[in-house]
Order: sequence, then structure tokens, then C-alpha cells
Amino acid sequence: MKRIIVTLEKGFPDKIDAIDISNIPLNLRELSPLLSKWAISDDFERNEKIKRSSKTSLKKLVDSVSPKINEITNYLDGFKNEPLSHEATLFQSLAELIMEISIRLESK
Repeated sequence: MKRIIVTLEKGFPDKIDAIDISNIPLNLRELSPLLSKWAISDDFERNEKIKRSSKTSLKKLVDSVSPKINEITNYLDGFKNEPLSHEATLFQSLAELIMEISIRLESK
């Protein structure tokens, strides 16, 4: 029973993993402050965040991240068949968010 508890605690930690800046390429580190607020992997939560945000703040976010989308893609592609790091999954979620916001802003 103790081994099961330990396994569960490791698989489902109480606190969110901290971002290790050293796992982020230098050319993307300027975006790291955005990760904790905007890198949302859950579709429903991401949609709610977009709905609750002003058009101005969404546009500012897109303008900040869009120029780095190719660099984010290159970073993620660098993992090839290896699992993404925690930081890489955050960048993946951020990129997905930016694409969704861009589509919404263009359609309005």
C-alpha cells in the first residue's frame, strides 16, 4: 500500500512543477513570464481564459508571441521522438493558445 501511495504522489504532485529557465532556449526566455499565466493545456480552461480576457490584452499577447512561433516550433521539433520537457509542454500550450486567439481575432 505504501508503494502505491508513493507512486501516486509522484504521478500527481500537489504543486505545479516549477519552470526551470535553464530548460528554455535563450531565444525564448523572454516569453517565460507568459507561461504561468497563458500556457493552458485544457481546452475548456483555455477557452474560458480567452473569453474572460479583453480584446486588447489578447492582441498584445498575440503580438508578443507570434514573432516567435517558428522558434517555438523549432524548439519543440528538437525533441524528435523524446518526451517533451515540462517547459516544452508549456510552450506547446502557449502556441496553441496563440493560434486560437489569432483565429478569433481575424474572424471578428
